[in-house]
Amino acid sequence: MNEMPRQQTPVGECPADEKSSAVSGSSPRPRDHRWLIHLIGLGILFVLFFKPAFDWAAQQLESGDEPWQLILVPFLSAMVVSRRVPELKGTTVKGCALLGLPLILVSALLNLFGIVLLHPMPSQVGAVVFLNGLVLFAWGKRVYRGLAFALLYLFLAVPLPRTVLVAMTGSLKIVGAAVAGGVLSFLGLPILREGAILKFPSFTLVVADECSGLQSLITLSAASLPVAYLMEGRLWKKLLIVVLSVPLGLAANVLRLCATAFLGQQIGQSVTHGWPHTLIGVIVVLAAFFLMYGLSSAISRRKAPAA
Repeated sequence: MNEMPRQQTPVGECPADEKSSAVSGSSPRPRDHRWLIHLIGLGILFVLFFKPAFDWAAQQLESGDEPWQLILVPFLSAMVVSRRVPELKGTTVKGCALLGLPLILVSALLNLFGIVLLHPMPSQVGAVVFLNGLVLFAWGKRVYRGLAFALLYLFLAVPLPRTVLVAMTGSLKIVGAAVAGGVLSFLGLPILREGAILKFPSFTLVVADECSGLQSLITLSAASLPVAYLMEGRLWKKLLIVVLSVPLGLAANVLRLCATAFLGQQIGQSVTHGWPHTLIGVIVVLAAFFLMYGLSSAISRRKAPAA
């Protein structure tokens, strides 16, 4: 018997049965999850190698110095990355070892330097340098340009050395105590202020270095950058949010001192230290952050008046 001639399939097209299968989706092509496995592996190696930096960060959070940027900055950086990743889909991925590998080597040296000196700052800076080098090495310059703000912003998560903070807190303590004392006196609370010390009939509130407002000022100023970066509008609107973060940070500390003094008057000295004192700080800083975010939304929606 003569065989029927097979119908030739034009170049670039699938046979009819493959087309129908592709359209119906009955046999979808399996997804390649190797990138996820590699990412998880790199993440584990990153945590293990920079474990001293994470240990020091935990100690700094527990010490009472309250470097809130250690938590807030990475969270906001991840938020920026989640916004940028969909825009980077379809970008040609081509690793750049020439730029990425030197940064990874520098990060390793910084980490070792911090371990030898028993100082957290070099190791924590090295961790951020490593992430920047890793993105360049694995995904290349195009992807890095899209994520550059989020990656460079992570440097603000590194707390300043305590000696620098102490040198900057002196005047802020006096100003914060004076303003809080004036507000509490206006509200009718019996108070006597001596420098950075607020005296009440039942207890005494000492405005220590960690209560100077510098950390809340640093944290809110750092948080204003991604908020301004993501908000829609002209440049002056973005700059306005960054500028407003300074009085918000100072006001947040005054509110915290007033809340601590009021609760101390009602409950006792126990609220001025330990976890109640920390909890008050967390609530006030978060409230100031959400207020700043609300202001950015209102400013970005505000339209210029018609001529």
